[in-house]
Amino acid sequence: MGVNLTFLLHYGMQKDVLDFMVPQWYNQTVPDPMYFYFVGVYVTVIGLVGVIGNLFVIVIFSCVKSLRTPKNMLAINLAISDLAFSAVNGFPVKSIASFNQRWGWSKFMCDFYGYTSGLFGFASLTTMMMISVERYCAIVWYDEISLQLDRRKIYILILCIWIWSSIWPFAPAVGIGRFVLEGFHTSCTFDYISNDWPNLFFNGGLYVFGFACPVMVIVFCYFQIVRFVRKNEREMVKINKKETVTTNKHTPGYRKVDIEAAKSATILVALFLMSWSPYAIVCGTTLLGFQKELNPFLTELPGLFAKNSAIYNPFVYIIKSSGFRRKLWQRFSFFRWCLPKRKIRRTVTLMSKITMEPLKTATDYLRTRHSSFSRSDSSTPSSCSQKSSADEIKLVRMESDPQKTNIPTSSFID
Repeated sequence: MGVNLTFLLHYGMQKDVLDFMVPQWYNQTVPDPMYFYFVGVYVTVIGLVGVIGNLFVIVIFSCVKSLRTPKNMLAINLAISDLAFSAVNGFPVKSIASFNQRWGWSKFMCDFYGYTSGLFGFASLTTMMMISVERYCAIVWYDEISLQLDRRKIYILILCIWIWSSIWPFAPAVGIGRFVLEGFHTSCTFDYISNDWPNLFFNGGLYVFGFACPVMVIVFCYFQIVRFVRKNEREMVKINKKETVTTNKHTPGYRKVDIEAAKSATILVALFLMSWSPYAIVCGTTLLGFQKELNPFLTELPGLFAKNSAIYNPFVYIIKSSGFRRKLWQRFSFFRWCLPKRKIRRTVTLMSKITMEPLKTATDYLRTRHSSFSRSDSSTPSSCSQKSSADEIKLVRMESDPQKTNIPTSSFID
């Protein structure tokens, strides 16, 4: 590629391409081919990881009955939007364009690419907003708001998410705003460079209603959750120290599950915002009138960083959810590496004490117990001693044959 080759010369004055190229880029120098190849490889890797990883999430949450709950349908919806974002807006469309060092498709394909980018990106962010609202109601307002989500309600909620996410990206179809080539001209996005009123209205709507409003709701919900947990920390510690197995839905012990789920959701939101914030900053600067300060690199790099938002979902579930790791290994044995080592947890029950000690025969165990009873309290009634001994014989026999015991194995595993 020649030195100082501009985008206008690179596309050879093609009228069909100039229709969706911002005039500001006409005289900008085309980057070195090395940068195009780097972008192509990077987007290919990110796209494949996003598609495969989110596909595993969808399979696990959909096929495992214990995980197929109404609340987890929001997690499935998030994985679907991330998978679609990786498949359509990463590999193979942008990868092929990067290796070819040019956008090789029509204006319609540019509009489709830009629309799907906005649709799937806003769908992921809106789904995270709904998850944060559900966590907020379940933890903070557990005794004042009864938020029972059945399948019918969750399907309606998911439908509303997709309708809301599709409104603003659809505006160019009715003449408000447009989609244009961006960065290295290997992908398309909404025109945040032009400053005509229809375009400013379109960009402002995308920025405020598609991005800023969901982010503010998410920040408010998780801020209130953190504030609530810190305020009730002592109460939570007391509940966790109690040796009981019966906890109702109105105690902080039950809310611990909701809090753990909120922690995972908070990590997902933080990673999502970390990916999209550079892009939002670039778009925000153009709304303030600093379009002339932009160049192909300043617009390409934030777009690449935003592609990462679709790959975090599977890794957060693998790291934070032991139940998800276990189900993943059961379905796909080659994921055994992600399953934590089994650890025996000491409990205060007689059975746990027996499991921690070398196994004794029933005769040895009775002889030891009878000698201790005779030394400590000679007045112990024989009937009580016989009953206790009989119970211990039963427990020892159960321990010698673990398949006959009714105590679940999971109670001894972290």
